[in-house]
Order: sequence, then C-alpha cells, then structure tokens
Amino acid sequence: MTVSATMRSTMTSRPESGLTRRLFTGATAAAAMAGLAGCTALQDDIGNTDSEANSEANSELADPWPSPKESQREVMLLGSTHLAQSPGDTQNAYATDPGDILGEQRQRELETLTNRLAEWEPDRIAVEEMVSQQSVIDDAYTAYRDDTDTLETVSGWERDRSDEIVQIGFRLADKLGHDSVDAVDYRQSVAALLTDAEKQQLPDSLRALLVDPDSVAYPLPDMAERIEEEQTRLDKGSLVEFYQWLNTPDVGSTMWDNDIHFYATAFENSDPGDYTYVKLMTAWTQRNLRIASNIWNVPAEDNERVLVIYGASHVPQLGQILTGAPMMVPVSPLAYLTNWGTLSSCGVTGRGIETNPHTPCSIWISVGGRRPLSWRNSTQHTKDGQRRRYRREEWRSIKSVKQRQEQEHLTDC
Repeated sequence: MTVSATMRSTMTSRPESGLTRRLFTGATAAAAMAGLAGCTALQDDIGNTDSEANSEANSELADPWPSPKESQREVMLLGSTHLAQSPGDTQNAYATDPGDILGEQRQRELETLTNRLAEWEPDRIAVEEMVSQQSVIDDAYTAYRDDTDTLETVSGWERDRSDEIVQIGFRLADKLGHDSVDAVDYRQSVAALLTDAEKQQLPDSLRALLVDPDSVAYPLPDMAERIEEEQTRLDKGSLVEFYQWLNTPDVGSTMWDNDIHFYATAFENSDPGDYTYVKLMTAWTQRNLRIASNIWNVPAEDNERVLVIYGASHVPQLGQILTGAPMMVPVSPLAYLTNWGTLSSCGVTGRGIETNPHTPCSIWISVGGRRPLSWRNSTQHTKDGQRRRYRREEWRSIKSVKQRQEQEHLTDC
C-alpha cells in the first residue's frame, strides 16, 4: 500500500518446512499450429512484436534477486497500483486513475495478467489486508466464487469490486482452484513511532515534506513527473504493459520512488542527535518487517510458493527483507509478465503463446491458467531465480482447431 498523505493518523521460531522440489506439468504444441486460429499479434498484451526490440527489452530485465535454495519458500512479489483508487477519492498522495476496471477492456487485460501469473503455479495467494480481517477475506472470497455481485453483502467487507484484492488476488486464486486467500498486512501509519510533541511538528501532508529535486545536487525523482508518467501509461497502454513497467526492480525504477523520497526526507530534515524524521522511515520499515513475518507465518507450512500482491512501494523493502531471511527468497514476476509474446524466430505469433527464453522455438500454451497433463518438465534453478523448463521429446497433438480454440481461448485473438 502506498503511504497515505495524512501524517497524523494512528495506526517463535518455525521448524524447517522440508519443502520438496516439484515436477511441473505442461502442454506443448508445434509452432505451426499457432497460426491456425488466425492470430497475428498479441491484441491487448504486447504492442511491439518486433523480435529485436523484444529481445533488447528482455535483456535489460535481469532479476537482481537471489536464486532459491532447497527448502526455501519462494515468494513472488507483484507490485500493484491500487485499482480502486483515483486522485479525487483518496488520501493517497500518489494515486492515479486506472480507468474502468470493471469494463470489458480492462477485464480482458486482467484475464491476460492473471493467466500469466498462474503459470508460476503458486500454492498460495497473499493480499494486502490486515491479518485480523482473515475471516472477512474468507467470506468475501467465498462470495466471489459463488457470485461476484454478492460481495457487497459480506459483513465487514468495505472494498470496491475493482480493488486489486478482488481483480487480481481472488481471480488468480480461483483460477488455481485455491480454497482461500491469505491476509498478511500489518497496518501502521508512518507517524506511529512519533511522540505527540513530534507529531505536532509535522505538516498535514506528506507532499509538504518531500525534498525538492531542484534543491539538491544528487539525483531525486520528481514525483509530479512520475505520477504523470504513470497516468500516461495507464491511459495509453494495457494493464499487462503497465505491470511490466511497474515491476521493474532496479534501484531508481518507479517502485523505488517512495523509499528514495523517504530517505531524502529523513536525512535532510535531521540533525546529529535529532532523528524525528528518521522515525518516519523506521515506522515504514517496521511495517514491512511485520508484513514479511506474516508472509512466513500465515500460509501453511507446506506452501512452497506464495504469490504476494501488494502496493508497489512495498516491494523494494520486502525484496531486501526476504533476501536476508534464510527461510524465504523473493521472486520477481517480470519473467512471467514479459516473456510471453511472439515466436518471431519460428514465424509464429498469437495471444496466449509464450516464448521459452531457453528453447526459443518451443511454446507453452495456457489452458485455464494451468498446463494440462501432456508432458512433464524437469526443473532446475537458474541464476535469475526462475525455474528453467526442459522440453521433452514427446509432443502432444491437439486433434482439432475447435478443441484448441476452446482450450486456449484463442478465439478472441
């Protein structure tokens, strides 16, 4: 969750899980078959289908996080914008307008987004809701699966249907057949550690505390320009493209803006012996530490893979914490958001067709968010933290175009 603009609001050890490595199942099809449905481009996924451009873009998306080790819980951190917020109806200083989330176009894009994330096959989905609200999340998820129109009747449920918890979290868990979704948030104001006297020194708005980039010699992002860029990307591109951009993990990328400005605010407004403003960053870090603790303790012990959906500003610190925590390891979603596209080297394009970066002329096709039991992949951890999939020699032929269209949802191409 992005930090609120209002500054005055309040706010055991675990045995080794012995998690085992798994074999994953997948479906393949000959490259020539992909053209049978008449698909010539990714309609609402990736605008640029040029192989050289895509290759160059993917080469710049190196995952800075460590490789998973045996028995570590893998935690994919999906940074999100708050889909139910817009600048006029929230105290969020960084809010943007994502458009009509419940409209047909955005719904198609959310289907594509969650289909891609489902390919990682997480055991559990965790969302930005307080742990104390788990029973409400349980009731809301049950209502979602039965009839989304009944969500607003759930006692204690105060979120809009366009919220990312519903549109990404519930949608993805439902695709994967999960019986529940985990609440892992710890809610705390960044002013939580200040004394009453210190709180009186603060302005009402976080923006009033931000250091002006023009007033310092070191690089500091202009938040007004960043918010404008984010809004432009939402207005002109698909949600898949937006989430690709939002989840770029490099220091200096947009998800780091919150921390970068917190550091600047804390240090520029402090003196030796006076750390009032440093407490703001301390409270923010404390919150993320407690979220990370919940990510370990809330899911069941045998949940080897957990996909966490959170406000993007949390991801840098959560990534750092999980890198240092011996029982968990962070995983970037970027490979699953970017490696789907064209098989230009094979002359094949199509919606729902993913290029395997290790075997460029093999394709993976999503069927209802899961790969069917046609053949097995052996897996091996690679330095980018993702699992490399090795194609077996056996290929499964899909008997008819009609069957394939029904299974792969290629009729919308």
